[in-house]
Amino acid sequence: MLPVYQGFYGGLPVEVIWLVGNLGKKQETAFSAPSGGVLARCLNRPPRPQAHPPPPDAPRRPPVCSAAHEMILVPSLGAVISNGDFLWALSSPDSNEPSVCRVNSVIHPDRLIVTWWLNKNELATMGMVLFPASIPVEEYVFVQKCRLLEVSEVSYTSSAITADLVKDISFVFHIDTLHEELPNCAGMSRVFFTRFKYYAANSMASVLRQNHCPFSSYVADSFPSRIWHSLLDIKQTVEKQLNDTKQYQACKKMIVLKCSLEVWQYILRHMVNTGAVLAQFQRNFTRKQLNCDLSLSSHRSKQFLTLLRIDTIASLSTARDLFGLTFGIGVRNRAPCKGEAPVTLHYGDVVNLVDVSANFHDNVFHVAPNRLTEFTSDQGIDFIFEQLTRTMKIRVRYCSKDAHLPVVLSSLRLNVQDLPRTFNNSNDDIINIWAQHVKPGICFSLLSGDIVQVISVVDDNVIVVPDDSEIQQCLTLREAAELLQSYIG
Repeated sequence: MLPVYQGFYGGLPVEVIWLVGNLGKKQETAFSAPSGGVLARCLNRPPRPQAHPPPPDAPRRPPVCSAAHEMILVPSLGAVISNGDFLWALSSPDSNEPSVCRVNSVIHPDRLIVTWWLNKNELATMGMVLFPASIPVEEYVFVQKCRLLEVSEVSYTSSAITADLVKDISFVFHIDTLHEELPNCAGMSRVFFTRFKYYAANSMASVLRQNHCPFSSYVADSFPSRIWHSLLDIKQTVEKQLNDTKQYQACKKMIVLKCSLEVWQYILRHMVNTGAVLAQFQRNFTRKQLNCDLSLSSHRSKQFLTLLRIDTIASLSTARDLFGLTFGIGVRNRAPCKGEAPVTLHYGDVVNLVDVSANFHDNVFHVAPNRLTEFTSDQGIDFIFEQLTRTMKIRVRYCSKDAHLPVVLSSLRLNVQDLPRTFNNSNDDIINIWAQHVKPGICFSLLSGDIVQVISVVDDNVIVVPDDSEIQQCLTLREAAELLQSYIG
């Protein structure tokens, strides 16, 4: 009896019969047609009856997504999402706070089944046993410094959502992967890490690194995987420019890298409403080309380019949501050799900084009216994209600052839209203005010199926690505002 496998091929039922040769070594595969065919008759099998088409007035069946439908088009992303991809979506149309979820299956062209990955606050709302809050500092020092949000898979929370509830993609890595391979993800709003998995309300287990796949395994390269690696390439390219110890010359430092259209559109969706300059222009250039007869010629053509300029605090803040808090900051120190201790910043070290606050506050009256017609500004990062060749040029304009200056510390630790610049006001008015900017996530220095971060603000009480400790402290709102003002200056 020959082994027979019944399944589907191209949407049609087929039988796969393994034919073993005389030598028993070479195997061949034969496919039988839906109606039987020569192969079935040769094996003395009765041919299958011919399938009659349905009558014209028969009701049409709704589309069913089988194993071939493992992908879905998400209009808000303009991309195809596969099973196993992580998303940032709403649980229902009435919900206001998106959460992390992972696609399990697609049941309809616009409907998918997801499993939710919840953070500590969401788990507490469900009344579940919380995972250990503290992370071993000695083992995961960089993960703790990055202050990323931890999520855990809750396997029994599968639910169906529509494609219009998906707001963005997300990236969930194992804590070991972040510590060893991605130690500089601080400030990336869509990056999370995981350690545990919940099987029931009071049952959880640790997740091994080899058992967690951060991207879909149903396709060779999923949309979130392509976006993530492209963001890393752009981030490392800017770091390479800013970490240069050579003397900077204006408008001379530019690096070209490949950038797909979907990555460019993903960046635009996040940056277009942040005050960043977006302009299209054309440029004439002469290209030398090699012809088929090995002759050389010069061809003059036009380049149609799109410029995205990051030169305000709001646009740089959004860019750091994509590329991390260190985006726009470079260190001139020499990197250590293999086996040496990490090189830290000291008092008097020089860093390269894209100080967009100088553009925003000092040149606002000169820059704002005609920013679209200007080609350069004092400080900023330019992305110049050419759709025909799928290339992006990155140009960075920065200045040198001492690492201990408040502008460097505020640019590294704060990720806010704007900070007040008050002149000719009374002291109470100034404190009241600064008090409006005391929000969770803000960092400032205490009188002892310790850097603390605001955890919560309740009425006139501000709860802060130091960088190197988990002991919470309580300050008044006025005290926090005064410390923030003196810290930023």
